[in-house]
Amino acid sequence: MTIKELIKLLIKYLRPHKKIVWLCIFLAVFSSVVSSVIPLVYGQLVDEAIKPSHNLTLISSILLAWLIFVLIANWITRFISFQGDKLGLRVYQYFFSDV
Repeated sequence: MTIKELIKLLIKYLRPHKKIVWLCIFLAVFSSVVSSVIPLVYGQLVDEAIKPSHNLTLISSILLAWLIFVLIANWITRFISFQGDKLGLRVYQYFFSDV
C-alpha cells in the first residue's frame, strides 16, 4: 500500500469525526503557544526574585500567572490525549468492522 492510499484510508475513517479532529488540532496549536509562554513567565519571575529590592506582590502575581499557564497547558494536553485515545479506538473498531 502506498502512502497516498494510506492517507485516503485514514481520511475515510476520520471523516465522521471531523469536528473532534479539528478541535484537537486547534487545541494542540493553542497548547503549544501557551507552553511557549511558560518559560517567559518563569524568566520574569526569576528576574524579579533576584533583584535586591524585589516586590512580593509582583512576584506573587507572576507566580500565579505561571501556575495558570501550566495548569491550562496540562489540561489541554490531557484532553487531547483522552480524545485521541477515544478516536483511535473508534477508528480501530471501524477498520476491523470493514475487514
